[in-house]
Amino acid sequence: MKLTSILLVAALCVATTFACTACTYPFPIVQRNISSTIIADAKRCFDNGGYKDYISAIPTFHLTQTSSVEVTFIMETATWTNQLGYFLTDASNTAVNSPTLFWRNIKPDCLKARDTVVLGPFPAGTYLGFYLIANGDCGGTKKLYSAPSLNANGHVATVAFYDGTREEVTFGYEDGGGDDYSDVLFNVATPNGVFFETTNFNTLCTSGTTSSASRFQPILWVSLLVLTFMLLLK
Repeated sequence: MKLTSILLVAALCVATTFACTACTYPFPIVQRNISSTIIADAKRCFDNGGYKDYISAIPTFHLTQTSSVEVTFIMETATWTNQLGYFLTDASNTAVNSPTLFWRNIKPDCLKARDTVVLGPFPAGTYLGFYLIANGDCGGTKKLYSAPSLNANGHVATVAFYDGTREEVTFGYEDGGGDDYSDVLFNVATPNGVFFETTNFNTLCTSGTTSSASRFQPILWVSLLVLTFMLLLK
């Protein structure tokens, strides 16, 4: 009976780690030709605490000219299967208008590094933010906004860095299960130039070390626990 219960719990853990729905997305996904060093920088800056000196950033994307917006997936390290979308807001980051999901299931068997959605175009003056639904693909409903003012108790769920050389912003999201801000990493850029305000972002971090962390690590730990219990029950 004990062994059956242990195996059932392990199966449930594995089932919730993998996707709950198929790889379907409301926007076409294209591969954007970004440098591998961008991915390495994102890992270094977010995955091992490089963000800590810059957590006060308020990452709202303010367009200074009419433009579309490219959002490019880099990596994810979450146990949950999260969802990501954008919304329109105002200069004070107090409004949530036209919330739209563009990645309904963020998992490595559906999204690959450099997978990109193109949003808009949006008129000059648009304030665009992002929101994550924690474990949304498996029924979660908690929304975490990129603007802290929209989260309970002003919670900071997102940090971001502006890379002036590459002319793009790298975002790191924390889904509430830790404090590494690497649950979802993605880049945001305007395709025809820097058509967005950059002063509200911190510059690219220079600390931290590249990590090979993976969302499948929890499966490994669960498997080890199951094997340990099985050996103890013999």
